[in-house]
Amino acid sequence: MSEESDVKKVVLAHSIHHTNVPVTDMQRTAEWYGKVFGLTPINISKYVPDATTLLMSNGNFHLHFELYPTVEIPLSTVDHRRGEHLFHTCIEVEDWDTFAANLDKHGVRFEDYKERPQDQSRSATLTDPDGHLIEIAWHGNRDW
Repeated sequence: MSEESDVKKVVLAHSIHHTNVPVTDMQRTAEWYGKVFGLTPINISKYVPDATTLLMSNGNFHLHFELYPTVEIPLSTVDHRRGEHLFHTCIEVEDWDTFAANLDKHGVRFEDYKERPQDQSRSATLTDPDGHLIEIAWHGNRDW
């Protein structure tokens, strides 16, 4: 076995555990991500009494939110994307129609809807209460 293939086996990534997102209001964030994605806050108060971090999970993935006095969303300065969000998080949903019905139920609108026949996928974007761009993806050919 070559040295390069040995290294690949050791550093091969499995998945992203979480991302940390700056927010200005923990309660508003918990409510929005709870209703939109079905995430539940993880109580860390016995470990960190005055936590400025909100951990949320649905059992499959985690999102962490860090409290800040203000949040500034960086925008692109590249000509073909000038003024658009520089960063986004993409969350895969198991069933597009069920997810879209949940958004409708809570009055949350998505934008930039796309269908991609080459891989039977759909995507759209949402903006959370602090202005973060979230892409939603669904792959019809995914065998969960």
